[in-house]
Amino acid sequence: MEDKQLLKVVRNIYALTLDMKSMQTLLASFLDSTHCRSLGIHIIDRENLHVLSEMDSHADEHDHQRYAEHFTALRKFLPFIRESELGTDCRELYCFRCNELRRLEHGEEMFADHLVHPEIFSLIFREGSYLVQLAFIDGSSRENLFQRLLHIVAILRPHVHKAFEIFHEIESLRNHTEGYVQTMDNLDAGVILFDGNGESLFSNRRAREVIASTPGLMLIGNRIAGPDATVTSKLRSMVRNAIHYGMENEKKLAVTTIPLAESQCDSISILALPLHPDIRTLVELESGIYAALVIGVYEKSSWMEPEVLQLFYNLTPAEARLAIALSSGKTLEEYRVEANITLYTARSYLKLVFEKTSTRRQAELVALLRSIPVVQI
Repeated sequence: MEDKQLLKVVRNIYALTLDMKSMQTLLASFLDSTHCRSLGIHIIDRENLHVLSEMDSHADEHDHQRYAEHFTALRKFLPFIRESELGTDCRELYCFRCNELRRLEHGEEMFADHLVHPEIFSLIFREGSYLVQLAFIDGSSRENLFQRLLHIVAILRPHVHKAFEIFHEIESLRNHTEGYVQTMDNLDAGVILFDGNGESLFSNRRAREVIASTPGLMLIGNRIAGPDATVTSKLRSMVRNAIHYGMENEKKLAVTTIPLAESQCDSISILALPLHPDIRTLVELESGIYAALVIGVYEKSSWMEPEVLQLFYNLTPAEARLAIALSSGKTLEEYRVEANITLYTARSYLKLVFEKTSTRRQAELVALLRSIPVVQI
């Protein structure tokens, strides 16, 4: 019976290469074969940047937070894993439990004590440029857990490897030059876009870099998570409010600061804002695209960054920089000299800014930008 369940998992692994939306189907079948209470997956690329995090549909909010903490705990071991496999074709398997990492062949001792409480542990392996972490929450004491994992790995590992090869071939044939992806990746700040249900649709490169380097900040199952339950609740509330403002075409901002005890900077600022309707049309989904989180190291009193105005008013980077300069008190001539552009070009930018913000004069534009409500959370 168990092997039949694993064959179902194999089919779903190959199905995933064609449609990433079938991840929940794969997790459900995998969960049936492992007999664990919950299952999560986290994938990062060779630069430790977030690619995908997901958990099974039955996992609750407490499980969500535990996965976030568990995935974060592995980060300090990533340099060891990368260095161990540098320049080799080997694909070692690792066990990670109770903040301890071991190669699978030496992992049996990690499971010598029977599980008597719900506990989280994971298997880690490399496939090409990706590092995959499969996390399990086992809800009761079970004998032969390690042997069961070895059996599952022996059957599934060759198929996982082949599926990744197929996935890479398909990806190489896809068009990676979509306009909105290029635009977002060119932004200096991290940007995460959310649909009408509060699920993330897209994270630009800078956002993935920030997530990789910020302790506790994660995207799991397309939902934002912070270093603890309080921060997670705050971030999700900001996203929900921004979605509401986006649906109502209101211009309101919310900003919060997350302290970073283990980072080079003291804190990181996160702004939640509704998107301009023209930007929302870039992604055609039934649930729509309404809000964004902008992540950076800002002062609370200085939210006005080019990225924010681009998302708010669909300005180009040059137009956004001009609008910010005027809002800070500079004249058009001063900005022209600073930006090394002609007065004609500066006036052309200003005309487009007026059109996009529905203003007619500089004073009106400055008043508009300075009047945007900013809620400190």
